[in-house]
Amino acid sequence: MNRSSALRRLPPASMTELWAVTAATLQSQAGSGFLIVAVTVEALRISGTVSVAPLIVAASGLAPMLLVRPIRRMVRRANPRLLMVVADGGGFVTITALSGVTRMNATAQWHLYAAMFVLSGFAALYLPASREWGARVTRDRDELVALNGVLAIATQLAIVIGWSCGGVLVAVAGPLVAIEICAASYAVSFTLQAIVFSITSRRSKLVPIDVAAITRTVPLSGAWHRMLREGSGALYTYSLLSQALVQRLTFSMFVPLVAGLNQSSSWVAGVANGAFGAFAVVGASLLTMPRTSDRIRLFAPTILAIGFGVQIVFGLSASIPAIAITSFAIVGLLSASASAIQSEAQDRWRLIGAGDAFSILGALQAPMQAGGALVLSAILVHANIAAVYVTCVAVFGFGSVLFAALARRHTPVYDAAPVQVGGQA
Repeated sequence: MNRSSALRRLPPASMTELWAVTAATLQSQAGSGFLIVAVTVEALRISGTVSVAPLIVAASGLAPMLLVRPIRRMVRRANPRLLMVVADGGGFVTITALSGVTRMNATAQWHLYAAMFVLSGFAALYLPASREWGARVTRDRDELVALNGVLAIATQLAIVIGWSCGGVLVAVAGPLVAIEICAASYAVSFTLQAIVFSITSRRSKLVPIDVAAITRTVPLSGAWHRMLREGSGALYTYSLLSQALVQRLTFSMFVPLVAGLNQSSSWVAGVANGAFGAFAVVGASLLTMPRTSDRIRLFAPTILAIGFGVQIVFGLSASIPAIAITSFAIVGLLSASASAIQSEAQDRWRLIGAGDAFSILGALQAPMQAGGALVLSAILVHANIAAVYVTCVAVFGFGSVLFAALARRHTPVYDAAPVQVGGQA
């Protein structure tokens, strides 16, 4: 199958939804880049210590852990596109409230943590809903990889816009302006998704899911068992959990590692992450090209390992802007391998249900990230932040590579035909 034409086989309504989701992802994720820089800088300003930065990650990790069961039920029973609209609307309300508190100069640390907790709850709904939607509008791995590639391009473009502009904006105008722009971006995303959903909901053809049948064959306990104990599926779970953990923990240290407590230096963090996003767009684009996509998928664990090695170089040289920006750009280019591994896992989890699988994955990530962030915060009181950053990459980054390689030994990257889902191949 030529993946350059894979998406053309989607129905017109599904293609319209894909472009709406892509545009909304670009809007809201760019705004989130503004928000993360602003919230981190504001927390550092209020507390005066870098040890508070991981606490933002801890606050963000609680909601997915607490909401896994209701989210799983909603994703099974409701239209996933409707849930995505609701999640964007909730994000807009949350960020608008934080903007109001900040404008009144009444911001306390607990306001920041509470906002990130609520926002992560809506994100915990959006992710499995979007994965379920993607799995139900595609019929095979080629279509799924191509669809995920388009969304990955939008996400990385958003990082370029949100982080690079957000870092400069916070340095020049302060956190409030960045938070207000984030609220505006979520408003645009919500409006766009709601309009397109109202137009296409009657014409879009999602692969139907027999909820009762899935519940009988794969109950919640069975889905957990399949993801944690059964062969390659479990190994893919451990790989994605390790990837998520290293991303979240290093992300929480990113701004203080590069800029320290100096708000005027936040532009370096913005430009470095913008460079990451720009080159990640190039990497994601390669996944939509048949020959390069095949090679990236074939050598994904090796490419991922090289990327983590370069990230260690970044951690050791973060105080030197030129080296930091260059090395992080290379990490972005190599990050396409992570998307390829995620697509393999998502395809492997079709029988469980992509929405169920990513709800469970979020519930597993949440306590790990929250606990890891709390431990990290305590360590940073006494340890050098660069040393802690490098250690996280070395342990969890290369651990994810090992799990992905072992998963491949159980299930080759080019294996059997796609699993039957909802009566279609």
